[in-house]
Amino acid sequence: MLRRVNSFSRTIGKQRQQFHFELSHIEIESGTPSSRSAPSLVIQIGRGDKTTTSKEVEAPQSEGAGLPFDGQKLSFRATLFSSKSGNATDYSEKLYKIAVLAVKPDFGTTKTVFKELAAAELDVAEYALSTEPFKVTLNCRGDRRNKIVVQFYICAWPVAAGDDDDDDDASEPAAGSGVSGLTPTTAKPRPEPEAAENEKFLNALVRTKEQEVAKVSRERDEARARLTVLEEEFKLLEEKVSSARGEARARLVELDKVSRERDEFRTQLGLAEELKAAAKLEELNQMMMSINPATHEDAQGAEGESEDEADEGEPPSADGADQAAEEESEEDADEAQPPSPDEPSDDGVAVVGGKAAWNPRYIGNWVQESIEADKLDAILKIQGYNYPTRKIVTSVKLSMTFTRDSDGDLFLVMKDPTGSNRLKCIDGAKLVVKNMGATLINTAQWEAGNLVVNLETHKGKTVTTAKITQRYDPATDKIYSENDSIEGFYVRTFKRSKKGPQAGDE
Repeated sequence: MLRRVNSFSRTIGKQRQQFHFELSHIEIESGTPSSRSAPSLVIQIGRGDKTTTSKEVEAPQSEGAGLPFDGQKLSFRATLFSSKSGNATDYSEKLYKIAVLAVKPDFGTTKTVFKELAAAELDVAEYALSTEPFKVTLNCRGDRRNKIVVQFYICAWPVAAGDDDDDDDASEPAAGSGVSGLTPTTAKPRPEPEAAENEKFLNALVRTKEQEVAKVSRERDEARARLTVLEEEFKLLEEKVSSARGEARARLVELDKVSRERDEFRTQLGLAEELKAAAKLEELNQMMMSINPATHEDAQGAEGESEDEADEGEPPSADGADQAAEEESEEDADEAQPPSPDEPSDDGVAVVGGKAAWNPRYIGNWVQESIEADKLDAILKIQGYNYPTRKIVTSVKLSMTFTRDSDGDLFLVMKDPTGSNRLKCIDGAKLVVKNMGATLINTAQWEAGNLVVNLETHKGKTVTTAKITQRYDPATDKIYSENDSIEGFYVRTFKRSKKGPQAGDE
């Protein structure tokens, strides 16, 4: 309640100054009633019958929670008088009342009723020099000793005197509780609140903090649960990615296989085309001489044979079909076999001819059974041949026919897709071939009953050697053509054909 006093005696002879005060960021920090007892609340500040009231704000559902008055400001003018007490602001005390009011409907009418819940006093003279907003906390008390904590920022600036002064110098609020909390250094000392009130305030603060901690804990648990779900989803995604990678690898393997099959088909197609081209046939012939020099005609070994015999023993060249090559090579062997005055021994004992001793088990028609193509391909690659050429060479199949000539020596007819080549197999026989800028010197000899050709390749100042052994194996009745050179080693295997001359034939 406000009491009337005569302020004339207190203000006589004092200087006066009018100030504009403004309250902003208004908030009920704690102690709010529930919405059941107070549907909405307002904040009011005034002196005497001149008051300023905020807009209604709906009360919270739970009791004691905070309630902000977002964006609302309360402003008023007040006249301050100079003080002779020498306080920091040089103005006498001027008290304003700040109250928290409940707004309730007046049942039976359309009006509303305001009921004061709690109030406190504010000495505005303490903030006359606060040109910047200053934070203030008030403990407002009510009839039932309930406490509502109100918090706001206050600032002031001097204005010219006028008739719109909001306060009433003839009345002032009765003495009561003062400002607590953040009090400016220029304010007059206030009595400390009672210990019981402090304890209640601290308990309320602790409860508020506990609620905040519980909320943070719940949010943390929710975040952990969400993290667990995300980790499971990530694991499933990783499994899907891994499965997709496995499928991709399988597809790549399948694609690589198809690519190799395609290359092989192209190679076979290219082989057919190459074999039909005369220029390529000549190149292949030169290459075969460098790889299998022992299979080509030795000029010295063929010196004693007549031209008619050579023509009779060499059939027309085939196009590369294996069956045709085998049959024609057998016919060539029969036709190319010179007359033999002596029958070869069929018991495997070495036969001494005109110039060499040799194994009679060589006599017969031989067709290629297998070849170490990968090793031959590596050798050709070192020698600088391209991929199509290497595939052609490694896919060619050879055939051989051994007979006994009129001198009693072993006589060889070798057939490949490019034609036939003849060799009289005696020690020291030489065959010189020039191919791709290199000179190939082939020297034949017998070692331990095996036909051997020593090859020297002269290219510039570089000389390389190779050894080719036609080794007969009685256990398997096969001939193993062992090619050993500085570039590598590979074996071509020949099996005996039932067609053509056989060991022990007349």
